[in-house]
Amino acid sequence: MKIKFIALSFVLLSTGCTTSGGLNITDYKLPYWDNLDERNTSELNMVVIHSTELPDMPEARMYGERVLYQNGTGASGHYYIDRDGNMEQYVPDDRIANHTVGWNNKTLSIELVNEGRFPEHYQSDQQKTIHFYPQKQIDTLVELLTEFKRRYPTIKYVQGHEDLDRRKVPSTDDPTIFVERKMDPGNTFPWVEVLDQVDLIKQIPPFVFRDDDRPEYNNNVSLDELETMLKSDNITMIDVRLKEDFALDPILIPGAEYKDPENISQWSQSVPYGKKVVLYCVKGAWVSHKAATYLRKQGYDVSTLEGGIRDWKVANGK
Repeated sequence: MKIKFIALSFVLLSTGCTTSGGLNITDYKLPYWDNLDERNTSELNMVVIHSTELPDMPEARMYGERVLYQNGTGASGHYYIDRDGNMEQYVPDDRIANHTVGWNNKTLSIELVNEGRFPEHYQSDQQKTIHFYPQKQIDTLVELLTEFKRRYPTIKYVQGHEDLDRRKVPSTDDPTIFVERKMDPGNTFPWVEVLDQVDLIKQIPPFVFRDDDRPEYNNNVSLDELETMLKSDNITMIDVRLKEDFALDPILIPGAEYKDPENISQWSQSVPYGKKVVLYCVKGAWVSHKAATYLRKQGYDVSTLEGGIRDWKVANGK
């Protein structure tokens, strides 16, 4: 059921309370919204701008209601803004929506109704958006972003979906040609106009590498497995030792390149999708696993080298 109200004072919309700034928002929660994980909104740090790449709001609603995951949820944004500026909220701010692989936990998402590449999203000759965003739609977006900044001072960054999900997929007309998996909000989105009106920075939030969060322990590969993998062109190998460890012993495993793990949020965008990624540190412990956890959340097929460069040097008499 849709509940329409004029926003007067801001509290989470899941409570039925309202926002300041005169925003007209239709509270239209997805059927599975209460299956989505809860979170503390004090940790929000970024807004992700999407386009639906669908023809209209009803089509976007149908897509959002589809159940795709074992916990009974699907893929959607938090807010949807139609071409005429009308806005609906599908997911409360204190719930984690499934909108951008690897970036859901601390972000709010806004979907703008726009056809994008519809209906041939992955056809090789349809990889440029031609549909512009009406002024009413952009005005509502700016108002919403301004309200986010007022309510959540920790939000400092904004990015487009295409800037965060850089994976490529085979085109539908020629599988030898790879195209962008996501291309939204696309080349017609008026970034300059929006950023001139809101106090947000268009970049990825810094990744704090040396914090207290324990890494997930990822797939290991042995030295023998690595040797086999290196005979293929389908591998990217990265040395992710801490700067001070690399400075003490700057030798690289042949075929590897060094990247500072504390700058992973910057260089991860240049790691090619579609290849297996192998990371190593000194001993194959928390440093490589923490970097692997980060890359895996961006959709990479990533493993760590068991024993790190230490075991490789022993095996190769270095």
